[in-house]
Amino acid sequence: MSILIQIAHPGHVHFFKNTIFELERKNVDLLITSRDKDITVRLLDDLGIDHIVLSGQEGRLQIREHMSYMWNTYNLVKNFQPEVITGVGGLTAAHVSAITNTKSYVFTDSENAVLQNKLAFPFADRIYTPTSYRNNLGPKQIRYPGYHELAYLHPDRFTPDKSVLESNGIDPNEKYSILRFVSGGAYHDIGTDGLSHQRKQELIEILSERGDVYISSEGPLAPEFNKFRLPVEPRQIHHLLSFADLYVGDSGTMATEAAVLGTPAIRYRSLDKKDEPGNFIELEQQYGLLYSMPKSFNILQKSKQILDDRTAKQTWAKKRSKLINDKIDVSQFVTETLEKSI
Repeated sequence: MSILIQIAHPGHVHFFKNTIFELERKNVDLLITSRDKDITVRLLDDLGIDHIVLSGQEGRLQIREHMSYMWNTYNLVKNFQPEVITGVGGLTAAHVSAITNTKSYVFTDSENAVLQNKLAFPFADRIYTPTSYRNNLGPKQIRYPGYHELAYLHPDRFTPDKSVLESNGIDPNEKYSILRFVSGGAYHDIGTDGLSHQRKQELIEILSERGDVYISSEGPLAPEFNKFRLPVEPRQIHHLLSFADLYVGDSGTMATEAAVLGTPAIRYRSLDKKDEPGNFIELEQQYGLLYSMPKSFNILQKSKQILDDRTAKQTWAKKRSKLINDKIDVSQFVTETLEKSI
């Protein structure tokens, strides 16, 4: 019984980590491969997860990097001979499985990753999506009531710890906001633009008037923003996010993380609304936990409104309770799905 799990992004580490630990406890033979993207390798190492780094990142479309990653994966599969290959997005998993007579299980929540989806889905054996996923993918598609982020932030999997903040010099009872800026290099980021430097400055000024500000950035920070750099280790970010009064940024993943934790979240939306992934639409329209805004001026106004509302935390806690009642422990679902495959 063997499974190859592909980790290509920091979010994939969190998505699969509980499944990896549970399958290892059940003596399932696992091989974990990784890509040196952002803090992916660091997170895996911090968690003590053995993995093989197959490639780095070269260029915005990552064509050379992807070919190298696929070739290295192919060679590993020939030697390891897993029953199934799985990953988020699943481009390499689907292609390699097709030429090695191996099953591929793809997990995705990104309708806007159009190129990746067109290249991966025809070769995948099964495609697992949240029920909020807007596209019908045919008989291969299996829907479940959850979000990727509930694989690691469901209350059965994660308990916020104030002592993590206190040990890093942060008072969890004081008001603070978190900003997240991404580079826009992932497949689901193609065609999107982040916040301008000027808008970032204006946003920091507004938030600083109402509390502390901490910035998480995928790329290098501008020198004038360095004093706002995130004060915790990357693996501790969800504790910081859980007690925050507001999240603002152009990262869809962290916006969803904030939403499922019950933290007011504002996401900068640069895509047309017709291209929006269904999870963002559901979190905004059905649960009211997230705001997706196409204009940075509106973001500034909404940020002020939320931070000036003394009842915001209680309001969001009630909204989150409804969401949790409607959704499943996604990690348990992923684990059981992979167990049944071998």
